[in-house]
Amino acid sequence: MITEDQVANDEVFLYNCTYSRFAADALSRNPQKVPYKREELEAEIDAFIQMITSSLPASSRRLDELRVAQLKDETCQKLTDYVLKGWPSKKEVDTLCAPYWQSRYEISVQDGLLMRGCRIIIPKSHQAEVLNQIHEGHLGIIKCRARARCSVYWPGISKVIEEKIKSCTACIQESSNRHQPLIPTSFPERPWEILGLDLFKYKNSWYLLISDYYSRYPEIARLDRLTSAEIINHCKSIFSRHGIPDVVRSDNGSQFDPIKTVEFKDFPKSYGFTHISSSPKFSQSNGLIEAAVKTVKLA
Repeated sequence: MITEDQVANDEVFLYNCTYSRFAADALSRNPQKVPYKREELEAEIDAFIQMITSSLPASSRRLDELRVAQLKDETCQKLTDYVLKGWPSKKEVDTLCAPYWQSRYEISVQDGLLMRGCRIIIPKSHQAEVLNQIHEGHLGIIKCRARARCSVYWPGISKVIEEKIKSCTACIQESSNRHQPLIPTSFPERPWEILGLDLFKYKNSWYLLISDYYSRYPEIARLDRLTSAEIINHCKSIFSRHGIPDVVRSDNGSQFDPIKTVEFKDFPKSYGFTHISSSPKFSQSNGLIEAAVKTVKLA
């Protein structure tokens, strides 16, 4: 019974039951035994084994060859004895069978074939031949490993496949060249030592952009004509205000090509700076000025 003092002192606690807990059903823990005939069980097992062997990507003749090879292989024979008679402790396992210890519960004998799961254990005498068949068509490492996972097994097969493909002459000759990592430009020691130079179009007009590699300071000039002489005149004007740099980097545009234009060939010599052009069709090598163009357009 709740008293007035309990109500006044907030000592009353009310609980709401949000679910009902049923008692455990004893019959669910004591399932009914379903009678079966031994002949029916053996027939189901045989059918399952037949399904596995028939799904293997190998002809009946090839499977017979592997059966004979397993009978002649010492490791396969010891594995078969372990499967039929039981595995000993890890310390007592033969050294030939030690690599199979971790997968011992997956190893079985089905229709005379020693298998790990749904994969045939290949004896040592046939491993080189099977490896060549896996690499038939000169597929890559991932594809060849996927082929092996569907049908064959021996300890270290993934590593062997990788070594096989890496040493394959045809694969080496046809492999695509990897892109070399970009080498960053050395940071200048002072402002206006190294400049980047580029042209860009904005609202139907062309502009010259010069950016300092040290301070990222930009200079922009509107071009009336896309000629080397026009660009050189603006460069001279900018150099007169900030000084002559040691190095000027640009792309391979026709206005900067010393082979095509005599003006830009003589300009660096007369002003005493070095002109460096980026690799053809590889603007990433002059990435600072490319990034500066994007910044200017967004400003």
